[in-house]
Amino acid sequence: MQDLFEGVSAEVKIVPASHTRSWSTVNETQYMQYDDIRVQNNDKLQIRGYRQNYRYFIDSKNALRRLFQFRQHYVDVADKLKRELLQSFSDIRQPVLVGVHVRIGDIMEQELQSYGYNVARKSFFEKSMSIMANRHGRDRIIFVITSDTMSEAKATMSNLSVNYNVFFVEGKLAHEDFAILSSMDHMVTSGGTFGFWAAWLCGGDVIYFSEYCTPGSELEKEGYCMTCFNLPEWLLSPIKSALVILRYHDTKHKQAVPQADSTANRQYHRQAVPQAGSTTTCQLCS
Repeated sequence: MQDLFEGVSAEVKIVPASHTRSWSTVNETQYMQYDDIRVQNNDKLQIRGYRQNYRYFIDSKNALRRLFQFRQHYVDVADKLKRELLQSFSDIRQPVLVGVHVRIGDIMEQELQSYGYNVARKSFFEKSMSIMANRHGRDRIIFVITSDTMSEAKATMSNLSVNYNVFFVEGKLAHEDFAILSSMDHMVTSGGTFGFWAAWLCGGDVIYFSEYCTPGSELEKEGYCMTCFNLPEWLLSPIKSALVILRYHDTKHKQAVPQADSTANRQYHRQAVPQAGSTTTCQLCS
């Protein structure tokens, strides 16, 4: 567990299991369901489960951002890579950096795919990159691609560099990839908590793979629900080809967000808000 916090400055105290035998235990009712956990004074609790529901941390955004400050080494790695990008694409004025996380790895295993996990295909990235290019300017965007399986990612993304400025991040540790993605202006993510948290820390416009969980699969039946996990201010988009657009209203990207009464905002919401009758929520979050 301590390894998960290697990249950030948060200090986590590891308590031996023998010290927790007298503690109260709070188990998860169902995967991705929110359970109201009430802590009384002097209570010592073991909180078990995945806890992948936005309601657990929706009121703690600022505290989480303070907690997840990257250690200086990882800040330096991200800054160095961005300097290299600017040198490699020196002809681009006011570049927009879009991180792309290609999640493959163990999801390619037959057992996990049978359970309900999906790997995003080339069509997802083509559509995502097209949307980003239309929103922020094709000539200004540099797509910064990371992956847990870079050889497969390059095969998936083949030929996309013909139409876009593409940079593959290779030879980095997972924590370094995470810091790099979190420092981008916008992001495309193809599933998993790694990509989710990088996108959450990144802010800006985010496009994610909405078919990461196969409808009707065992995974979905056990409670996997994207709208339980993702924050409510992120907007679901009924775009054909399994895309969901998220908008995170961050002061860092204030200029990129249309004003409430603007024509651009009204047009965006007409495109992004699910149509009546669409299945965008489950029983747990409706």
